[in-house]
Amino acid sequence: MRVQVLKGTTDVRTAADALPVLLKAADEFLAAMIDEAALNMTQEGRRELVYADVANVVARSSCLTFLADVVPQTVTAEEYLATAEQQQQ
Repeated sequence: MRVQVLKGTTDVRTAADALPVLLKAADEFLAAMIDEAALNMTQEGRRELVYADVANVVARSSCLTFLADVVPQTVTAEEYLATAEQQQQ
């Protein structure tokens, strides 16, 4: 399935020998993110990884800023309204 995602991209051509390297790199990248998120989870005394753990990793890491739009931190309606009100002033 993962190979199909890469091969299914019409505007990018990938040599067959590059696919295993790309898949390994993606696997390592995700493992590092999950390890960081799991560290936050255990520090908070939980045994379940939640969205906020991953979003916090993205927000804290300067090398992951490209994911800020994809994995934004959650905001309550109250926080959003307060921020919107401040921006209007």
